[in-house]
Amino acid sequence: MKAVEVLQQFWGHKSFRPLQAEIVESVLSGKDTLALLPTGGGKSVCFQVPGILLGGVTLVISPLIALMRDQVDNLNQRHIPAAMLNSSQSVQEQNQILGQALSGKIRFLYCSPERLRSEAFYQWLKKLPVSLLAIDEAHCISQWGYDFRPAYLEIAAVREMLPSVPCIALTASATPEVISDISIKTRLKQPQIFKGSFHRSNLRYFVLNENAREEKMLEVIRKIGGSGIVYARSRKGTVMLAEVLSRSGISAQAYHAGLNPATRNQIQQDWIEGKVQAIAATNAFGMGIDKPDVRWVVHLSPPPDMESYYQEAGRGGRDGKTAFAVLITNSGVHEKLLTQSITALPGWEEVQKVCGFIWGQMRITANRALYFNALEAGRACGVSVLMVKKILSLLEREDYIKIQEADPEHGQIRFKVNPEDFRYAMDHRKDGDVFEMLLRELGGAAFRDYLDADLRKWAQKRNLALPVLIESLNAVHRSGFIDFSWSGELPIVFVQRDIPPHAPEEMHWKAHLNLQAKAAERMRFMVEYAQETKVCRTQLICQYFGESELKPCGVCDICSGRHSNEVNPEMLTKLSKELKGLIPPEGVGMGLLKDKIRSIHPGVRVRALRMLAEWGKIRIEGEQVFRVGE
Repeated sequence: MKAVEVLQQFWGHKSFRPLQAEIVESVLSGKDTLALLPTGGGKSVCFQVPGILLGGVTLVISPLIALMRDQVDNLNQRHIPAAMLNSSQSVQEQNQILGQALSGKIRFLYCSPERLRSEAFYQWLKKLPVSLLAIDEAHCISQWGYDFRPAYLEIAAVREMLPSVPCIALTASATPEVISDISIKTRLKQPQIFKGSFHRSNLRYFVLNENAREEKMLEVIRKIGGSGIVYARSRKGTVMLAEVLSRSGISAQAYHAGLNPATRNQIQQDWIEGKVQAIAATNAFGMGIDKPDVRWVVHLSPPPDMESYYQEAGRGGRDGKTAFAVLITNSGVHEKLLTQSITALPGWEEVQKVCGFIWGQMRITANRALYFNALEAGRACGVSVLMVKKILSLLEREDYIKIQEADPEHGQIRFKVNPEDFRYAMDHRKDGDVFEMLLRELGGAAFRDYLDADLRKWAQKRNLALPVLIESLNAVHRSGFIDFSWSGELPIVFVQRDIPPHAPEEMHWKAHLNLQAKAAERMRFMVEYAQETKVCRTQLICQYFGESELKPCGVCDICSGRHSNEVNPEMLTKLSKELKGLIPPEGVGMGLLKDKIRSIHPGVRVRALRMLAEWGKIRIEGEQVFRVGE
C-alpha cells in the first residue's frame, strides 16, 4: 500500500496536510527525521502511517499518560492494535503487553521515557521487532526547552541498541536552539528537518489590558459566542472561573488533574459534544483533544512561556474558521510574574531539606507511600509551600518519587503477607469478606506491586457507602495484611529510590539551573509580548520560533489599530455606514452604542462619534446619540 492509501483506509482523509507527506516519505526511506509541526498540524499521523507500512512494532516515547492513552484509544478505534505501558500496571500485565508486541499482536507500543531506565524493559527491547522509534514532545530532551525531562536522555542508549531503526522526533513548538539540541541529544543521524509555519491565518491574537479581567472575559465570550477554553494556572483558579462563568449564564465546568478520571472524561465529553460551552482548565487540558469548533481561547494572565501560550491558543479554530486567542492582563499581573520568574527554581539547600524530610518520614512510617502535606513539610523545612511543590516536581522528573494526586475515590493497595496467610485470614477472620473482595478485584499481582483501587466502583458494586468501605480497608491495613494508601485530600508520594541526591551532579542540577535562567527569560518575553503596542502579534510569535519575513497579519489587536489614537477618513466612512443600522429613531445611549460598533476598535469609538457629530452626520445630546434631523 502507498502512504496516502493507508491515510484513506484508516483515517478517511483523501490527502495529507502540509508537510505530512514529505515527513512520512522521509521516515519510510529510512532517514532520521525531525518534525516541527505547530499545534493541530497532525504530528501523530507522521509516525503512525509509516509505522503501519514498515510493519513490526513502532516504539513511541511520550511524556504524559493522558496523551498516550488518547493516542492508544484513537488507534484501537481505527482497528490498529496499540497498547501502552505505565506505572499503574502490574509486572504481569506489562509482560503480557510486551509478549503481544513480540508476537505481532500489537503494532504501536507507547511508554514513558522513565520506562527506558528499566533493565527488564531493555531485555524485552532486545527481542522486540522494532521497526520505528518515535519520540513525541521531543523538546523535553533539551535543557534549553521549556519542559526538560531528564529521563529523555536515556533515548541515546536505546538508539545504540537499535542502530538500524529509523527515528522520528516530533514537537509542536521549539526555538532553533532547542531544535539543534534535540538532534544532538537523540543522536539523529543526518536528520531531515521539516519545520511548518507558525502562522495561523484564521487565528486572531488579542491582548487586552484590563483591571477588571473577569468582567472583560465575560464580555469577550458573549461577543464571540460558541465554544471555548479559559485557561487558569491553578486548580483553585479553574473552579473559581467556572463558578464566575456559570453565575453569568455561560455553561461551564472546571477541569484539572485533581478530579477522578471518570469525572474528567465526562466533563471533556460534554464539552466536545456542546453540552457545556466553556471549560475552565489548567494547561494539561487540550492535549490530544481534537475539537475543531473552538471559537475562543482566553487567558487571564500570560502563561510562563510562548511555547505554552502558542500551544494553548492554537487549540482554537482547528476547523479553519475564525477563532480568537485573547490574553486579558494588566501591569500588576506582569510585575508579579516577573518577580516569580526570578525564583523559578529552588536552591540546592532547599532541595536537600525537603529530601531529608521525605526520607525521614519514610523511615518513621516504614512505608514508601506517604500522605504528603506540603504545608507541614514547608514548616518543618523552613521552605515556602510553593518551593516545596517545585522541589517535588524536580524529584519526580528525576524519578526519585512518583506523585499520585489527591483523589478520595481511588487508592493504592499492595498485599503485605504471603498468599497462604492472606487466604487463611479470608477464611477465618470476621472481615473475611473484605479479604475476598480484595483478592477478587486485584488478583495475585497485588502480592508483588501496588495496584490502583477504584473505591467508588467497589462501593457501588457492594451497595456500600464509600466511607464505610474506606474504613474497612483501613482496618485491614492496621492489622498488617495490606498496605492501603488512600490520600483523601492529600496527594500520595511514592518513594522510588532509596538514596536522596547528595550531590548536584546526581540530578542534572546544571541543566535545571539553565532551565531556571531560560524560564526567567521566557517569562520576560511573555510580558513584553503583552505590553507590545506596535508590532503585529503573529509576527512576534513567529519571530520567537525563528520564522521571519512574515507580513503583518492585519487582524490582531495591533494591526486593527486598537492601540492607536488615529481616526482617519476611511474609518469614519465605515462607521457612518454602520451607524445607519445601529441608531433607532428615538436615539440610543452613547455607552450602549459604543459597545455595538464593530467597524473600528474600542479605543477610538467615542472620539469618532464626536467627530461625526461635528461633521453633522449624527447628533449628540448629553449621553444620547440621534440620527441627523430626528
